[in-house]
Amino acid sequence: MWPAANWSDPECGLHHRCAKSPGTESDAPGTVRPPQLVAFTRSSWITITNVTFANPPYWGLQHFFCNDTFMSHVTILAPRWTRQIAGFMPFSVRRYAVEDSYVAVGDDAVAIMSGPDFVDGSCQANASAPCPVAPYSQPAVGLLFRRVFVLGRSFALGSEDFGNVTDVLIEDCTVGDDEGSSSHAFFFKMHSNCGNATRAQCRIGDVIVRNTRFGWIRNNTWQNPGSEGDFAIQMGMQYSDPPIDPSLPQPVMSNISFVSVTATRVFKVLSSASGALNKISGLHFVNCNFHATSPDPWVLSGVDAAS
Repeated sequence: MWPAANWSDPECGLHHRCAKSPGTESDAPGTVRPPQLVAFTRSSWITITNVTFANPPYWGLQHFFCNDTFMSHVTILAPRWTRQIAGFMPFSVRRYAVEDSYVAVGDDAVAIMSGPDFVDGSCQANASAPCPVAPYSQPAVGLLFRRVFVLGRSFALGSEDFGNVTDVLIEDCTVGDDEGSSSHAFFFKMHSNCGNATRAQCRIGDVIVRNTRFGWIRNNTWQNPGSEGDFAIQMGMQYSDPPIDPSLPQPVMSNISFVSVTATRVFKVLSSASGALNKISGLHFVNCNFHATSPDPWVLSGVDAAS
């Protein structure tokens, strides 16, 4: 447990231990990253049951390059106003399952990623510079979330997804309460300019969200107020990136389905912006009712018309 006295305001996140400069995505010069609570690396056959993780100092329960993980009745707690405190964080995992669990944190309750991204991450700052993908990028594939109750910001897929994030099933879950605990429910975020990767190395796809309920998805005072609560679902393919370089491969987002998903209330349902050369394809909504209050609840840009 990280003592509450070591937390600071929502903009900074952690008292004298801000991992990033306030309002930026870059590391703050001279700062020290807090310790991670639990992280598994290159491990197999991991089982975690009936465990509560309270007030992690930095991010959440992390699995890097792990196979065959099963977790049930796991609780992850942190004050809602803390930034960079997340819940389940699978990174380049295979066969990863979470059931009957509860997450109440300030950042993403679930963050599914893959990679690593580039041999030298500094190359992202210059779109014209060569930016080779790390040769050992690995996918996140075969993930299951069932009966997970989320009071954190969202389920997030990406932003680091250079090894692919595919074959994900989210079912019988709840995102947000009816008082507005969550500013959005799902966030699909990808980076443009995928370096020297093939298209298959930079894809989010084959994702099913089924029999899942959203609460009241709205802006709040602790999760980027005014900028993220307008939409229940956000999809983007140019996440905090420099301009697109048409000579480089671009991300692919395809085959994503929402089936029997309901919400107490949202303002707008979906914001999609490919921002890249590829359109979002295979996007399906079946038997869904979001109770949107906006007269224009769907903002579709960069979506294949056949979706």
